Amino acid sequence: YFISAVYLFITCTPLVCASDAGVNASQVIEEFLGRSERFFVEVAEDLELCVTLTPAKEESSKTIIFLPGLATYTEKNIGLIDVLTGYDDKLSHGEPLENAADVWSIDPRAHGHSGGRLTDPSGEINRKCHVDSFESYIHDLHTVITEKILSHYGKKKRQYYLMGESFGGHTILRYLQNYKDSFPMDIKGAIVLVPMVDMQMPPLLKWIGYYAARFACLLGYQEAYASHKPEVPGSKDFSSCKNHHNENQFILSNAIVAETMECITEGPTFGWVKASFDSIKALTQGIFPKSLPITLFIAGSDRVVIPDSSTAFAEQHNLKQYFYPDAGHKITKEPAEYNAGFWQDLDSSLT
Repeated sequence: YFISAVYLFITCTPLVCASDAGVNASQVIEEFLGRSERFFVEVAEDLELCVTLTPAKEESSKTIIFLPGLATYTEKNIGLIDVLTGYDDKLSHGEPLENAADVWSIDPRAHGHSGGRLTDPSGEINRKCHVDSFESYIHDLHTVITEKILSHYGKKKRQYYLMGESFGGHTILRYLQNYKDSFPMDIKGAIVLVPMVDMQMPPLLKWIGYYAARFACLLGYQEAYASHKPEVPGSKDFSSCKNHHNENQFILSNAIVAETMECITEGPTFGWVKASFDSIKALTQGIFPKSLPITLFIAGSDRVVIPDSSTAFAEQHNLKQYFYPDAGHKITKEPAEYNAGFWQDLDSSLT
């Protein structure tokens, strides 16, 4: 129980667990899928990722490749994708972006409709988030880009942007470091929202977690839950939300979860936790391509990652940064008074 309590702090994007009958989530999802196209891309033997393309409402030469946060997936980011593609401006407070783009959203391994889930002894597919190394996520992103996205556009000239949130932002940063000398296309910029640079944990618990994860893996428990938060629709209300201040978005997100229970991920394994520590260390030691614009969007009231660590990271690597002192971790879902200027800043990063 003690170890499980420690690792409750590790989850980059904590799950929300309520539903609301007043929200027609099935209609929201149906309308979204009606303007989108879904593909399954093989990234390893017997492993396919779900990749969803939502074209811009008005023809655009821009393409955004988006990676969601831990324990989230495409359907839980419909509002953000609708803003980026120009279909809806509710999240952006009624101000549509000038730089709408095609958006490719990738469900990571063991998330959403993608494969990669483990099986328990009974043979049932479980809801664990597991990889032995974050290199798998980096490889998956590269494979989707080279095998699907670039071939989809063929010889059409496109302006490509990479975008990730939290754990997804971490993966984007690692990808830029790993492939800095061999990008498969001309990347115009990278937009990194509340990146997983360092986790919100007391130093002692972080030290304990670091060695406990390694010890558990040495004992053969790398595929066991490090923390487990079962998804139970209707079990929480808005007062439990720690990541943003938008009750309408909280209700909608919970209703979407209730409609997509087959997509959820309920917690990381000890192997994933060990891999996350290793990847954070690799991130801090890597270097970035000098000519590529990389912009970090940092939430000052973040309870998941440490804002000061992200600021220091941006300064260390001479990366552009925007700081919103009142915003929580789900910065894209915040009301205007909490993320004032955010959408305009994001829009400017797409020029």
